[in-house]
Amino acid sequence: MLCPSCKKAVRGLSCECGAIVPPRGLDHFAVVGLPRRYPLERGELEARHREISKQVHPDRHAQSDPQERLLAVQATAALNDAYRTLRDPIKRAEYLLQLEGVTIGEHDKVDQALLLEMLELREELAEADPAQREALFARMREREAGERQKIADGFRRFEDTADRGLLPELKARLIELRYIHRYLEEHHQDEGDLP
Repeated sequence: MLCPSCKKAVRGLSCECGAIVPPRGLDHFAVVGLPRRYPLERGELEARHREISKQVHPDRHAQSDPQERLLAVQATAALNDAYRTLRDPIKRAEYLLQLEGVTIGEHDKVDQALLLEMLELREELAEADPAQREALFARMREREAGERQKIADGFRRFEDTADRGLLPELKARLIELRYIHRYLEEHHQDEGDLP
């Protein structure tokens, strides 16, 4: 993309000349200036978010012409949307799949064994005493970590090979991770751990 002001090639939302580049056509990774990949360092993502925020924040462009102020608002919205998506491992995985044309919808067929297992686990949790509940929760946290690692490994294999045959497996693992995550969130809500 070319800078609208100095016409130099630009990657991201702002140019070294200080001009803001329209965010349309940029994926979330380009918006934050990071390579398109699943494993991200949270600290690096946060640092990029802060750095770019300083460059494009509407307050910095309050005295600019109306077009530049509008671009600042659009760039800030795109940056915040990218940051919210990329900082969450589940949303980041969904987004990467979406970039490859694979979406997860509410009408997707879910493995019936997984649904039955989750139902049984919820029933077991409801009947458990506090010590049993904590043990069940600890096992589910381990399972969540394992699924996240499998998803990270799957994306790494996909990046290395570009084998689109890996995408359905990644989608299935991500659906399972979503169910596990929901189970863990419900546990926290039951215990009053979340605000």
